Amino acid sequence: MKELHTEIEILAPPEKVWEVLADFPRYEEWNPFIRKVSGAFHEGGYLTVHSVQGGEKTVYQPGIVRYNEGWEFSWLNTRGMPGILDIEHIQRVEELDGNRTLFINRQELRGFLVPFMWNRLENELGEALLQMNEALKNRVESMMTTA
Repeated sequence: MKELHTEIEILAPPEKVWEVLADFPRYEEWNPFIRKVSGAFHEGGYLTVHSVQGGEKTVYQPGIVRYNEGWEFSWLNTRGMPGILDIEHIQRVEELDGNRTLFINRQELRGFLVPFMWNRLENELGEALLQMNEALKNRVESMMTTA
């Protein structure tokens, strides 16, 4: 297994971060990586995700493997047959003191193709996660200043 791990501190309470993170219909307004999400947002449900990574548009249908209201969810995207290239995208919000939140955005990559594709995946997915983090921070913090 390989992992891409990113995090960013957001100057807002976790509830506000979660509110933006769980509002899938508005993703295209702020999220440069995951442009659109629809489907059953609960553990065991399936989504349709439209993303842009490395300039390439992709549509996939992951299953929700973890959903803990208010602090964490993850989905698993299996490309082809299980064990070829499986990517679990995990997003978590953690409360910090002083009305701040730590947003953790990571991906666990498993499967036969991971060693062969790691350099590309690390560069493209890593950059996409960082861009999403910054965009989430900007979106939430701008909502806090206008509230």
